[in-house]
Amino acid sequence: MKRGWRSIAGIALWVLLRNPWAQNIDDQLHGIVKISSESDGIRRTGTGFIVKLDADAAYILTASHVVEGDSSPRIEFYNRHGRTSSSRTLDLQGGQDKGLALLLVEGKDRLPPGLLALTFSTSVTARRGDQVVAIGFPSGADWQAIIVNVAGRAGTDITLSGGLSEGNSGGPILKDNRVVGIVTTVRQLGYATPAAIAKLYLEGNGLAIAETKDVPRVERSDTDAVGRLPAHTSPDWRTAATEARTVNGTAYYEVDFKQGLVAESVCSLVQKAPGQFATDPSVCLAFHPDAAVKIALSGDRAVVYCTGLEQGVCGAHKNACLVCPSCRLGVGPKESGGGLYARMYTTCGGSSR
Repeated sequence: MKRGWRSIAGIALWVLLRNPWAQNIDDQLHGIVKISSESDGIRRTGTGFIVKLDADAAYILTASHVVEGDSSPRIEFYNRHGRTSSSRTLDLQGGQDKGLALLLVEGKDRLPPGLLALTFSTSVTARRGDQVVAIGFPSGADWQAIIVNVAGRAGTDITLSGGLSEGNSGGPILKDNRVVGIVTTVRQLGYATPAAIAKLYLEGNGLAIAETKDVPRVERSDTDAVGRLPAHTSPDWRTAATEARTVNGTAYYEVDFKQGLVAESVCSLVQKAPGQFATDPSVCLAFHPDAAVKIALSGDRAVVYCTGLEQGVCGAHKNACLVCPSCRLGVGPKESGGGLYARMYTTCGGSSR
């Protein structure tokens, strides 16, 4: 029987590795776990993955509905097939079909050697038509790696088509060997929470998560031959608005409030009107690839950059891209951050907000 499950996984990996952009999936399997739970007499099987490893503890992220109602789900590790370890639930977004849950397996005797904490990337974008890898337990298969297509977006979710089933719930979506999302539910399409949101959830539970620092594909703007702003402006302005960054097809400029600039003055450098402030932390990361992504409970509904020297909520975060998903945008194209933020990011050439 043990040989049989390895054969199924091996066939799936052989098909995957035939692809020219094949990833080193075999290594990633050591970070994937099988989760078994029971609630009201109903048994469920889902997927989870290790997000942090300590000497005697493994922290596991999954979809909340995989474990809801079971206080001690059973965990099966890839390199300890056929044996399970008990876990406890540290946090559960209960009552949500797309919620997340954080589990903990404690004790060196419960953790086999060779485990791997998967690496997140909040800067790699999963675009419509992209192929990504899902690892999980669809239709009873163990540790099956399959290629799925990004169908598009539904609100904050990534939608996926091709081969997913309920056994994939809680499993990672990988692109270039990095987690770009987590499958939260499967209907006619699969729905995945982006890595940036999952990372904020984990940080809210006190976990510092490993993340690659490469930035999204950045292209030069067409403001001049090398992508710099016109040279007729003063040195201070050129320093504050150095180069446009094009993220997902849109050019953004950094508005440095500490230089006394506002969106209107920055866009005037390229003889265009101010457009929209960025709300995606990937834009901030394009300018500051070493920054951490943080979430705020108050502030602007935009991504802002914090140096730690500002007032208010930004003062608590140094070298951070701060996001407030549900707050009111209080900074207009002619207004500064009022000492609360160091920088924001605007498009030029659109209608102002």
